Amino acid sequence: MYGGRWRIVLRHELYPPALRSQSLHRSWSCSTRLAAKRSRLPTYAKRATLKTPDPTLESVLRSEVKKLKSDLKSRSEKHDSYYISPDLVSALHGLGFFSIETVVQVLRYLCGELKKLPLANALISATTQQRFLQVSEEVLGTDEAALMRDPQILRKAFHSLGQNDFHKQNRKGNDGCDALRMAFFAGETEAGVDAAAAEIALGASLSQHEARLSPRIFDYVKAKAFERNDWLAILLYLDEMSRKTGTEATARESYQLAKDLVAIVEPSKYLRTQNSSLLQPRNLPWRVLHDAAESYLSYLGEGAEYDQVQSDLENAIRDGLFKYSDVSAVPFALRQPGVTEKHSKEWIELATQSASVGDADSSLQLAFYYLSKDGWRPPEPNKKPGEWTGIEWLGVSAALSAPETGPMVAKYLGLAHLLREHGYADEGMSWIDFAKESMGEAGLDPDNTWNNYLSEFQLAWKDTDESESLKKYEKSSEEFLGQLE
Repeated sequence: MYGGRWRIVLRHELYPPALRSQSLHRSWSCSTRLAAKRSRLPTYAKRATLKTPDPTLESVLRSEVKKLKSDLKSRSEKHDSYYISPDLVSALHGLGFFSIETVVQVLRYLCGELKKLPLANALISATTQQRFLQVSEEVLGTDEAALMRDPQILRKAFHSLGQNDFHKQNRKGNDGCDALRMAFFAGETEAGVDAAAAEIALGASLSQHEARLSPRIFDYVKAKAFERNDWLAILLYLDEMSRKTGTEATARESYQLAKDLVAIVEPSKYLRTQNSSLLQPRNLPWRVLHDAAESYLSYLGEGAEYDQVQSDLENAIRDGLFKYSDVSAVPFALRQPGVTEKHSKEWIELATQSASVGDADSSLQLAFYYLSKDGWRPPEPNKKPGEWTGIEWLGVSAALSAPETGPMVAKYLGLAHLLREHGYADEGMSWIDFAKESMGEAGLDPDNTWNNYLSEFQLAWKDTDESESLKKYEKSSEEFLGQLE
């Protein structure tokens, strides 16, 4: 009784309310007998079999973490060449990360591992599978590791990482494309257009009619383009559609969409060569409209609609010349009398500008102009031309035709014949020698097919015997140059 009373007094008077349950438990269970009874396993209970971690998995995790830590240390010591742009730093800061360099290395490691899995569920695995979570927990602090477990934050981080991989100082397109796809498939819709740009950039080597966009990303970009409020989505969609064999209906649809594109976008740094990203569009808006209008014109006959589309095509070229200052618009302008009058002062200036930056077609057009102006084509009787400007531009155009060996050989032979016709046979021979040497050094004639063809002309010209074999090579320069005009 005494002991019980003491316990009651102690419970009510000496302990504050918050600790009463604890004091009551401690007072009744302090004896040795009761403590032993408390720790005894009840007869009805079955001892649980504890699942010990798989030693193989633990070993793999430890190995991965150790490897990643070593990799981070070596990269730090060797000044890893991976460029972390200010945009990536700003994006990661905005997501709550602060040890940027380490976070980027972890993200790149995760990207390399996750792309071995199906990309559609890759980021889900990154936030749920222990082997990925443990890497983040071991390398990063508690707060940043928690951010890595957040699917919304991780997909945004992968979006920014993918964009950074396409920076001109990194050029890690394959990794960047995978990161952008993973972000898009995880629900980061803003990464969809960038993923499309990445797939198009990586598909530059595909043949003309091969699809560059994966089906899911193509469907997204198409839907985005027809909302008509995202100029980049429109541009990418039309770029992809230009590679496909279409109908009059699809040509009209692309033409109307291209007109809307030109109406909503103006030249900016993003559209120019100063843009540091390799995700920048391949064609500028003026070129997209030009190609769409040209395609649609092929289905139209003479009439008001034809005239309107032709006018839009010419205006697109003018935009390329004067609004975008795009020198690649010059060859189109030289062929359109509605844009600039042929052989006018403006025409000559544009052709010279374009030829000077290495456009083979502009060089050829300029060569034909000077050859005609200086009396090479057609030849003036009893008069040798004095100026060689046209000859020089023709040689430049031939050299710029590589690797297209057919046009290249035609230009060199036309040049050689033209010189021979005006009494400069030795100079013509020299140009043929130069042509053979150029193709050989560039590896454009591995079987010596063109080399042998050109040599036959030289051998025939050196032969003083008026044989049938010589007449075979007595050709006019017009047989070569006429087909190029």
